Amino acid sequence: LRLVVRVLKELDKTIPINFTTEKVRGKLTDVVKTIINDKPVNFFFDKETHLVVKIAYLNDKGKPYSFVTFSDYVLVDGIQIPTKVGYESNSKILINIKFNVDYDKTLFETPPTVAAGPDAWKPKIKF
Repeated sequence: LRLVVRVLKELDKTIPINFTTEKVRGKLTDVVKTIINDKPVNFFFDKETHLVVKIAYLNDKGKPYSFVTFSDYVLVDGIQIPTKVGYESNSKILINIKFNVDYDKTLFETPPTVAAGPDAWKPKIKF
């Protein structure tokens, strides 16, 4: 945990304030409380794996208004990567992260328009 605090000190405009423990999804975590760009942000680390399981953005009164959760970590080329990232503010959106996906290689020649939609990067399947 002291290493995490030292690393956070080196990040631009990140000030570690305190650390404590809290439960996240029934598991005890180490919480590093910071100030980033003049706003309070708490990082929750799994006590066993030391992987980030949650980031909480707090308002001026110290109450969380937005969360990002990380779970289902897998080993990719020696690095633990979360395969599920959850965003929660007023609504909840779950995103699955995928590696080595097929994509339309012409995206690098002609970028898609906004009107093409969020799946424009996917290759077109021909039947």
